[in-house]
Amino acid sequence: MLLEASTVLIANIEAIGLIGALGVVFEMWKQQRFARGLAKDIGQKYRNYR
Repeated sequence: MLLEASTVLIANIEAIGLIGALGVVFEMWKQQRFARGLAKDIGQKYRNYR
C-alpha cells in the first residue's frame, strides 16, 4: 500500500514537472512569436524610409 501510494505520488510529481516544462516552452514560443511579429510590422511600416 505504501509502495503504491509513493508510486502514484512520484507519477504526479513527474506529470506536474512535465506540465510546468511545457508551460515554460509555450511562454517562450509566445514571446518569440510576438517579437517576430513586431519586427515584421516595424519593417513593413518603415520600409519607405530606407
